[in-house]
Amino acid sequence: MKKTIKYGNAIANDYRLIGVGCIVLSDFCISVGTSNIVGGYAFKAIDYNAETRELTLADGTDMDKFQVDYHAYLAGGSDDDNSPHEVTIIGVDPETRKLTLASDLVMTGAGISPDSPAIGAIRDASREATAFSSGDFNLITGEYSTGGGTLNVESGLGNRVHGVMNRLTGNMSDIDGSNNIGDGDNLSIKGNNNKLIGMTGNIAGFSNTGIGDNLSLNGALNDFQNCSHVTVNGFSNHGSNCNIIHVSGALNTITADYTQTHGYRLKNHAKWGIMFGRDAELENSPENEGAFVVGGGEINNPRRAFEVRSRRKIVNPLYNPANDPDGDGIDDAGEKQYLNQLGFFTRYPGHLLSSCNIQTVNNDSGTVLNVPLDHDFYGRWKITPTGSGQITFNCDNWEDGDFGILTVYAGAGKVSWPAAWKFITVTMPLIGELGGPPDMSASGYVFIIMFKHDNDIFCLPAITSAGGVDI
Repeated sequence: MKKTIKYGNAIANDYRLIGVGCIVLSDFCISVGTSNIVGGYAFKAIDYNAETRELTLADGTDMDKFQVDYHAYLAGGSDDDNSPHEVTIIGVDPETRKLTLASDLVMTGAGISPDSPAIGAIRDASREATAFSSGDFNLITGEYSTGGGTLNVESGLGNRVHGVMNRLTGNMSDIDGSNNIGDGDNLSIKGNNNKLIGMTGNIAGFSNTGIGDNLSLNGALNDFQNCSHVTVNGFSNHGSNCNIIHVSGALNTITADYTQTHGYRLKNHAKWGIMFGRDAELENSPENEGAFVVGGGEINNPRRAFEVRSRRKIVNPLYNPANDPDGDGIDDAGEKQYLNQLGFFTRYPGHLLSSCNIQTVNNDSGTVLNVPLDHDFYGRWKITPTGSGQITFNCDNWEDGDFGILTVYAGAGKVSWPAAWKFITVTMPLIGELGGPPDMSASGYVFIIMFKHDNDIFCLPAITSAGGVDI
């Protein structure tokens, strides 16, 4: 048999504690401290008419809880220096959800609105759900909720708030810090001056703002609104109307879905775009969807140091410019002026240099020493052969389409060219044949441009250090 515990009249026993000047509005609620308001029936006020002294309550409020001559307690926003307020009800209109107050409600700051409702509580003798407050001047109305500190406001189910001047509405949420605002379910805020509104999210740091679902903001001064499934680590990053994104770094701006942005002062406006580096922008254009960009500019000169695109822009044949009076690229039928299709593009400014392998190869043996031109690590080779023996080369790990540059210094009599290499020759009128395996001198160098096609290594005519072509 299930056992139950009967408390009897909690007002008359030790299960309820009341601190100095505290108001406990339900029998099973507890207050320790000074001037706390705990328990009761929680409600939201969304409008106040000072001329008629009418307070409008939120939709869904149980108006049966309100009676003439009842006292209600209200907490305005964080800018309301007069909170909490104690008001006396002299009129109740269940149809319009309006309460008429005995005296004017004098609030500082922005006042009461649907976007900035007041949190209220009224005596509810039928409530059995507990609430606990410790500290000073807290309004803790949520069921099975706790609050500790000073000037905190809490309303909801299973919440915890601790610190100074925090405001928490919703369910199963937690705040620890000062001047934080949380409104939603399954939220966690740690720090100061943060604002988190939505379903499931966390903030750690200071002065962050998150409005949306499944947000995780870590750092300072980050601001993401109308977003969902967002992870941010850093300082002063901003995003709007973007979903499923990851951001790290500082001063980045994101406005597109499915993006990765990591760096400093990057602006990512392309869906599926990936950005690293600093001071660059990826515009919202069809060919930029899914692009990879490395930024390398300056604050007044954003530049891309490297970019790879997998889409190209094409004209949409269904787009009708006559039905696009605004000229925004979308006609009245919803057809976009440009679409994209698969197509690859890579661009970089400045130098693109292969790594160079510089080595002196000594061979005093009577056999030819094989020197690999390892294309897994290098694209250029500078070889100086020494000793009494000869060297040769192999390109065993070259792929079809690879090319490289081989330079041989002071190679006279010291190089045995691979027989399989194909040295390109050209016959010039009055000059004769150019190309073929080069004849090297005891000083200076020759360099050869090489490439692999299918299984063959081709070599262009060698150029000498004197600037001529080897004949």
